[in-house]
Amino acid sequence: MNLPDQTILIQKLLDGSIETDELHQLEQIFRAHPEAIDAYIDMSEIHSFLGSKEAESAQYGTVVPMERIVRRQKRRQLKVAALAAAAIVLISLLSLQLFWFQSKSSDLAFSTSPQSRFTISNTNQKQRSDKTLSPGSTLTLSQGSLELTFATGVTSILVAPAEITLVSENTLKMPEGRAWFNVPKQAIGFKVITSELEITDLGTQFGVLADPKNHDEIHVFKGSVIAKATRGNQSESTLYQLDSRRASARGDLNIISTQPDAFLTALPNSLPNITWTFDEKKPFQASGSHPAAATIKTKATGKPTLTSGRFGQALLLNGKGQSLETNWKSFQGLRPRTISAWVYMDSTDDHSDNSAIVAWGDHSTPTGKWTLQVSQMSPESDRKLRVSMGNTWATTKANVPTDRWVHLAATTNGSIDTNGALHLELYIDGINQEYSRKGSFAPQKGTTVTTLKAAPVTIGSSIHSRRALRKFLKSKLDEVSIYDGHMSPEEIKDLAQP
Repeated sequence: MNLPDQTILIQKLLDGSIETDELHQLEQIFRAHPEAIDAYIDMSEIHSFLGSKEAESAQYGTVVPMERIVRRQKRRQLKVAALAAAAIVLISLLSLQLFWFQSKSSDLAFSTSPQSRFTISNTNQKQRSDKTLSPGSTLTLSQGSLELTFATGVTSILVAPAEITLVSENTLKMPEGRAWFNVPKQAIGFKVITSELEITDLGTQFGVLADPKNHDEIHVFKGSVIAKATRGNQSESTLYQLDSRRASARGDLNIISTQPDAFLTALPNSLPNITWTFDEKKPFQASGSHPAAATIKTKATGKPTLTSGRFGQALLLNGKGQSLETNWKSFQGLRPRTISAWVYMDSTDDHSDNSAIVAWGDHSTPTGKWTLQVSQMSPESDRKLRVSMGNTWATTKANVPTDRWVHLAATTNGSIDTNGALHLELYIDGINQEYSRKGSFAPQKGTTVTTLKAAPVTIGSSIHSRRALRKFLKSKLDEVSIYDGHMSPEEIKDLAQP
């Protein structure tokens, strides 16, 4: 609550100069902050006293009869009681107004970015369309992002994986998700509830990260919020611009750095992605629409160089210890994903050593790694596109062309078939390829990124935990991208356009 704003609004009300929108704002303050009613009563009493004092001075000069003072004190006591009653009536009317408004329009509208996937479950039978949520509805976002528009004017950008339940026009439950919120003045008191935090907005912009595998976070970008831990100590604090907290297992609010770039503030025009274009001022660094892009650091090892690429510059790797290593663990488990890259390989080069274009995860656990590579059985055999997951892999029947730029891609929706095999689609130059599988398919638990041996995203080499045992790629690479979600054949074909 901004005290100067509150004082100005109350003064305007007492002076009779308050505008309609200002009156609504003051009503919101009274509803969210009961202590504001006391300030209203105090200011009303002072306003009344000064008005009567001015009138008496004009009539009697500096002498005020005692009986008049006694009568004025009695009137003041009655007026205070009346003002308190008026405040109660005001709040009651406001509650009725809000109840009426909810009954009229409390749905949450949303729009989606391309390739987004979501489902809606609804305990309220008043759901009207697949692009609105009525109170009681739960939306699960498996990939992509959404823009949410609340009836009160609150807007939000939500990134998968996420789950939200609309409790009311003023309250949202979010046990999982990464969301940015913009709350206008008329929606003061808007709440976001995660598994570990209850966040009450005071008119601001903020971000919330709710992760079932980690502790939840609140990041304040403008204005202020009240953050309360819902477990253990139930610590509570008012946070202001650039204040951020992470809930702890004990129910405390630990200070963390604010990361505005970790949240989307507008819908992207594709799936959230991380891309190495090799064309920026820092050519080895990542960019893209995924919230993680701003925090990824890429280190070039072995002094790789740049050369003319498919688009602008490309990464040139000599197969002798050159690679790019990042601090990003990337997607774990069976989370849907798409990996694509433009690749140029000379026909004379040997790729029988299982080096990788892109790789991450734990190579030592069954199905624990994810590797996109071009593989040869021997230096004399044909090159094939392969996805290796550790003890299981899929290899195209078609060959990967050499001595020219070729677009390679792999995508999965994260589903497992009746044989225990992970759904996969492999593409060469935008064409969906037949492939064969080898290895053990069950149990398929997906990529492992949390163990000590798990490697973050690496470009141009295998990910053996002992660096001396890694194999390095000899190739040119351009537009290496990791997309947060599964893509259709049409979407992959668009990526492969020259």
